[in-house]
Amino acid sequence: FKMGSAERAHPIISVVTYLLAFAPFVLIAWWLTVALMYPDNVKPGTNLAGLALQWNSTTEKTWQFWNWHPMLMTTGFGLLASHAIISFKALPFSHELKKAIHAITHIAAFTCACVGLACVTIYKNASGNNHLYTTHAWLGIGAFALYGLQMLLGLFFFVFPKPAQRIRAAFLPIHSFAGIGIYFCGLASLITGILDKILIAGALTYTPLNPIWRGANFYMMTLGFTMFGVLWHTRARSKRDEDVKYTAINAVGALEYN
Repeated sequence: FKMGSAERAHPIISVVTYLLAFAPFVLIAWWLTVALMYPDNVKPGTNLAGLALQWNSTTEKTWQFWNWHPMLMTTGFGLLASHAIISFKALPFSHELKKAIHAITHIAAFTCACVGLACVTIYKNASGNNHLYTTHAWLGIGAFALYGLQMLLGLFFFVFPKPAQRIRAAFLPIHSFAGIGIYFCGLASLITGILDKILIAGALTYTPLNPIWRGANFYMMTLGFTMFGVLWHTRARSKRDEDVKYTAINAVGALEYN
């Protein structure tokens, strides 16, 4: 397989990347529902594990409600965004169908991020905690805002109202490059977020083989492997990309999209 020589990435790499993107999702679900039960955290007798659908003022339920934040953010940035980015180079469908899958998956990812952000905002407001004071918070809110802007611009340029082909062709490399940068920022916010949670849970005093450490380490590793798989797909140049040609016109040049 020669990089950039085919319209699609190698099928084996695509399958591996798709499966890898599920790994952080599965690990964070296990981490939040199982690993945090061992040992007692923050206060003796307090269980931080679980996912509570309803808020109430008890310490257990507030944390279990908060747990939806990493769960939904991982679903959005780690799972759905990864699948959306590689859809053009991994799926054997028509361009229009792949574009629809790309757009719908990104919208689903952003929806998860919106609900995840709402969960942590409700928790902080109700518990009296400060907002936006950690590196994780700054990275996360930046990735969230840029992701939303990128999605809106993508819908405007490529779905509706769809400007002229020349304008879309000029915007395409910007859209692709910015998308990868925002995706990396989102993954960085997931990694710093899990580290913040470890500090909150007091895991620095635990033994190295504690499930909290092991789960977090595997989670961060699978995010990194998924990132490399996604990056590989973005380097696979498609035939449609190669049809974007630069033609000199009146010594200035114009972009012609065939």
